[in-house]
Amino acid sequence: MGCMELSNFEKSYEQDERGFNILVIRCVENCHADHAMEVVADIPMAEICDTASDFADARRRLILVNGWQSWSFSGELKKGEHPRRAVLKSALNLFVDHPAEKEIRVLARQGREKLAVPRRSDVVSHFYVVLRSGKARLALVSANVDADCTASKFSLPPVTFFIGLASVRVAVYADGGSFNAGETIARVAIVPASDYFTLKDRFAELFAAMGRFDELAFLGADVARRRPVGGFETWDNHYLDIDEGIILRDLDALNANGNLVNAMFLKKGKPAVFQIDDGWEKCVGDWLPHDEKFPHGMAAIAGLIERRGLIPGLWVAPFLTLPESATAREHAEWVLRDSGGKAVLAGWNPGWGGNVFCLDLSLREVEEYLVGLFEIIVNIWGYRYLKLDFLYAGMLRGTHAGARGGTWEHYRRVLKRITSIKRSKDGKPVAWLSCGAPFESTADIMPLMRIGADTKEDWDWPLLRLIGHQGRPSAKVSLSHTLARSILDGTLLLNDPDVIFCRSHKTTLADSEKFLIGLVARMFASQILLSDNPSEFGRGPGPSGSITTGTGSSLTEADFTKELLALYEKLGGREFGVERFSRSSRDIFSFFSRDGRLYGIINLSDRNQSLAIESPEGESVPTIVPKHALIIFGL
Repeated sequence: MGCMELSNFEKSYEQDERGFNILVIRCVENCHADHAMEVVADIPMAEICDTASDFADARRRLILVNGWQSWSFSGELKKGEHPRRAVLKSALNLFVDHPAEKEIRVLARQGREKLAVPRRSDVVSHFYVVLRSGKARLALVSANVDADCTASKFSLPPVTFFIGLASVRVAVYADGGSFNAGETIARVAIVPASDYFTLKDRFAELFAAMGRFDELAFLGADVARRRPVGGFETWDNHYLDIDEGIILRDLDALNANGNLVNAMFLKKGKPAVFQIDDGWEKCVGDWLPHDEKFPHGMAAIAGLIERRGLIPGLWVAPFLTLPESATAREHAEWVLRDSGGKAVLAGWNPGWGGNVFCLDLSLREVEEYLVGLFEIIVNIWGYRYLKLDFLYAGMLRGTHAGARGGTWEHYRRVLKRITSIKRSKDGKPVAWLSCGAPFESTADIMPLMRIGADTKEDWDWPLLRLIGHQGRPSAKVSLSHTLARSILDGTLLLNDPDVIFCRSHKTTLADSEKFLIGLVARMFASQILLSDNPSEFGRGPGPSGSITTGTGSSLTEADFTKELLALYEKLGGREFGVERFSRSSRDIFSFFSRDGRLYGIINLSDRNQSLAIESPEGESVPTIVPKHALIIFGL
């Protein structure tokens, strides 16, 4: 087979039955991926837009870029802006980087040495990119995955875009892949739109949103009526410090007072999830209950959750394993290795003791092990809301020791088998939440997805911010990702924005910051989870130093919950759009409802802002927006 060079591909434009203009890229001859990242097309701007338009003018356009996976950066960038990467502790970049990050960075710089006037690297975006001028948008979206997944080859390699001054290059992550002459290697939809909601509607058509989320209806999700999935999870309160007694205490208290889960879901007879997060297992990679912490096992707890009228949920990181795990020690051949035989590093987590490895998904034994694991979790233990975390590990590069094929093909094959359990053996529906997940290769399989970095009970994490970790656990970072990826909510995904906070203790968040987190989750995403300790509901602010000073946190949890729910009622079922407010700051956003009645400003910056916002009638409305806050008009 020949190598994959640009001359080995041909492109054509085709219009599909829905009216989308699709760029189809095919192989001219048989070829095999010699490099993990292969450029397969170079599209002059003149082919996709009027060269006289602002879309082609790097000085005036904004570019909405999307990172590789859930925790990677997303946001609108102007010329000269690029996402940061961690320094000093480079292993943190494993949590956000594309598996071929080194090659991508080389490609992004390619051609600069030929210029008389040096320029910065091309802007890089994965899966889709949106150019914006004023309200108008022009999106390039990978259309590689068939909406119904019924085609014989339903998965092509995931796409990356390199946006330059005069062209857009299309590349694919084809690691390990082979293609025959005449075979399609990439499909890119070119989607112009007059405004945010027009683009969102076109995304819904492209991704066949009608019916996409039907299997999640048992969770209470209803895209048309803007009804979110709801419930409780243990992580953002207890973290790893959970045991059977803590779980039972939380479960007992959840329907016993006015906490948000009870008030918004349980008392109204709506479905709600009770999800046990990390800390239940013996060891990451050994997915058995910790004997001392859960002496009665996981099935007993799932049964109790079910009898209380909640949906039992469980966290698993299926593709990870720690070096000291029994899995890694007893099945060393299951661990993905590089060409030198060294275990591929999948991450570094001090909470788990340091380095983390991943499994080789090309191995039949690994695939059968994982399928059997979830048969136990669902059909023996009884969990029906499965949070699969750190999924990016399944797409890492290595020397696959099993079946031939592309890295993305192994990932999708295994993930589809795991999630093929749609109902438990007793007929109850099962839902799958993806997290740390590569967007393009996961979304059609697991449309309920975390779409940002983990939130935190603090506004930011100063040390990780200082060293540039773009996927750091942080309320601010999580919010920025939720806003940037709102275009996917209800079109491709049901967006999980992570938890909201109502508590007035064990947090440094001010009331205004908590309202901001709660409102953004309701307005721009489709899941409302809480992790506040329900047995401590009604407790006032904690001791000195446990809450933010300055802007202040003065409301009790009970009062805050009532006020937030009242705001939810006023918002009703409205749908909202959002965009960067101006070129001067990446941290200020304007938002607007589809019906045109509500609009406002979100300020994620660390300064109060004096701004003039345009009303739906075109009037300039001067306003002062406090830092870390939201101002809404028309409510």
